[in-house]
Amino acid sequence: MAQHYATRRGVPQDHILPLDLPHNETISRPDYQELLVHPLQELLKARKLASKTRVLVTTYGVPLRVQGLSPSRKEAEWKKDAEAWQRAAQKFLEDLNLEINQVMDQPIQGENPLLHTEKRRLSGGTPYSPEALLRTIAASVKSAQVRIRNIKDPHRRKEKEQRLSKVILKISGTSALAKVPFLTLATPGLEEANISHPKSEAQTASNLITLLMEMPSTANRGLAYQLAQQAFGITGVLDLAMREAKTYTYKEADASVDSELSLLWWDKGLYSIPGRMPNPFYAWHPVNGQAKNQESLTPIPLLMVSSIDAPTPELARQMVDSAILAEQVGLLGNAYKDARGLNAGDSSSYGYYDQGLRDTAKLLDDRTS
Repeated sequence: MAQHYATRRGVPQDHILPLDLPHNETISRPDYQELLVHPLQELLKARKLASKTRVLVTTYGVPLRVQGLSPSRKEAEWKKDAEAWQRAAQKFLEDLNLEINQVMDQPIQGENPLLHTEKRRLSGGTPYSPEALLRTIAASVKSAQVRIRNIKDPHRRKEKEQRLSKVILKISGTSALAKVPFLTLATPGLEEANISHPKSEAQTASNLITLLMEMPSTANRGLAYQLAQQAFGITGVLDLAMREAKTYTYKEADASVDSELSLLWWDKGLYSIPGRMPNPFYAWHPVNGQAKNQESLTPIPLLMVSSIDAPTPELARQMVDSAILAEQVGLLGNAYKDARGLNAGDSSSYGYYDQGLRDTAKLLDDRTS
C-alpha cells in the first residue's frame, strides 16, 4: 500500500518507513510506544528526516486506535488521596464563603443562600460542583470588596479590609497580591513573605507544580500540594486535586493513532493522555490569527497526520487513484447537504449548525454549475 502511494505521488523511496505492527485495529498504549513511536522516531533520525518531516501518512494495516491505560496500584492510591484532598478543599472553601459574610456582619444560619442558589442550578438538586462553588466565592469576594469601598469611616473600612484580606489569602494564596488592590506585604499573614513580583512568582509556582506532577512520587506530590496552597490558596489545592484525580482516572484515554502521532516528538509529560487538547492547526484556534508559520504555533513540532485506509487493500488503493484522477479531470457528481430545517440560534445550538449547512448549500449553488 505504501509503495503504491509513493509511486503514484512521487514520494522518495527512503521516505517509506516499514514498521512491524500487530494486525489489529486497536493497539495497547505500551505497544504503541514500543512498536510504533520509538521505531518511527529512530527511522526518521537515521534517515535525517526528523527535522524536515511535517506530514505523516499511515496506510492500510496500521492500527487505528490506541487503547487507554488503566491506573497502576500506586496511581490508584494517588487518585484516592487526590479525591480526599478535593473533598477537604471544597468543605474548607464552603466555610470560607460563610466567613466572608461574617466579615461583612452578615452571619448566616444554615446553608449559604448563594451556595443554595448554585445548588438549585444543577440538575436534580445534586451537590454543587467545584466550579459552582468557585463562582459563588468569587461573587462573595467581589460583593464584599464593593461594600468595603463604600464604608465612609476610614478606621472601620481598614478593619474590614484586613479581615477580608485574611480570608482572601486562605482562598487564593499569595497570588492574590496581583489581583486585590488593598492586599500588600504589610497585610497580616504576609509579613514574612518574600514576594517582590507577585504575578511572575505565581507563574513560577505554577510551572514548579506542573514539573513536580510530571515526575510523580509521594514526595513530589506533597511538595506540589504545599506549593499550591502557599501560592494559590485552597482554590489551588482544589484545582490540583481535580487535575490529579482526572489524570489517574484515565477517562477518555482512548485515542486515534493518527491523533497521537501528531504528537510524535512530545514526551509523555508534556500533555495529558486522558481527555482532549486544542489543535493549533484548527482554523479558529486563537493562535492562528497571530502565527506566521508552523513553528510559531507550538514550541515542539506538531505533525499533520492522515490515513489511507478502507475495508480492503483494494479499496485503499482505489482511494489513492481516485484522488489523483479527480485532480487531473476535476470532480463531478452530486453533493448532499442534509439539514433539518431548524431555526438558527446562538452558537451553542443545533440550529446554528443547521443554518451553516444551508449557508454552505447556497454557497455551492452560487459558485458551481
